[in-house]
Amino acid sequence: AFGERAVFLANDWQSGLVPVYLFHKYRQHGVYQEARSLYIIHNLGFQGRFARASVDTNRMLGLSEGVAQAMTKDGDLNLSMGAIACADRVITVSASYALEI
Repeated sequence: AFGERAVFLANDWQSGLVPVYLFHKYRQHGVYQEARSLYIIHNLGFQGRFARASVDTNRMLGLSEGVAQAMTKDGDLNLSMGAIACADRVITVSASYALEI
């Protein structure tokens, strides 16, 4: 029972929807207003890219067309892109990797 004051850690693209849902779903409905999300990039070479044509984002992910469009690059739904845009903080595994990317 942590209540509203929680920190959600999202590691790489596999958990990239956590900041997206917190920003676009929960906070929009007055839930987790004080919660924060951190997106941790371990390897930006893997971004969680899926062909937009093969994913019904509303039915499968519960995301509006506008949100899905904002997470689309080069015709692919990009979970890392969504996480970077929606997280309260984005960090990398090291300072040198931050400089590299």
